[in-house]
Amino acid sequence: MKYSEPGKKGKKTQNKDTATKYISFLKAALDYGIESELLEINPLEKLRFSRSKPKTVYFLEDKHLKKLWNLKLETTADLARDLSLLVCYTGMDYPDLEKFLDNPHSYLASTSTGKQKIIINRSKPPFGECQIPYLQPITIILNKYKWKVPRLDDHTVNRFWQVFESQIGFKDGRVTVKILRKTAGSLFLNEGYTLEVVQKILGHTSISTTERHYAKIRDKRVDREMDRVGVEFAKSISIDK
Repeated sequence: MKYSEPGKKGKKTQNKDTATKYISFLKAALDYGIESELLEINPLEKLRFSRSKPKTVYFLEDKHLKKLWNLKLETTADLARDLSLLVCYTGMDYPDLEKFLDNPHSYLASTSTGKQKIIINRSKPPFGECQIPYLQPITIILNKYKWKVPRLDDHTVNRFWQVFESQIGFKDGRVTVKILRKTAGSLFLNEGYTLEVVQKILGHTSISTTERHYAKIRDKRVDREMDRVGVEFAKSISIDK
């Protein structure tokens, strides 16, 4: 279903997902008006859209990331690759990555075990907090630029991926910075992080969002755990014949 702008015949229509996103922005603004005591009610509070059909979700795998790291690139392409890797290893939306790169030190905090993590609020509604592991690849890239990473807009990074896809042998679909963010979630899950922790890393306000995106990976983890436990259990028992 398409939603057109009222009173503007011939104007570009918006698909359902885009319309829903715009309405969520408006709802957030109205909620702020209530919190600031400028409004008494939010007229959009009970407005709900039915969900669209689930999209095919795909990610970069370890083999693709390894090839991406090893590409011999020049200047701007090299920067596009590094910005892409930062999204993959943090899971940040691109605007949040840009905010983080303005002053990385200001977003670093210590965990209860004395390690470092990144704490940053998402720039898009509902502005959830992300608590992100501070992984070694992040340090490597920041050090490469002496913690002053130059910028490229997300459209430019996406254009470079038209070339990177073939260079790393990725054939599952079109890679964009949004796919790189989803790649982060898959990396964390494959490293053994629980779904609840990945939810916190990505700043999802509802765990159902995380489950919807990563159901297949979760199922693969269950299979691996069953295989692992089965082998260990078999080793721990002996049957007398």
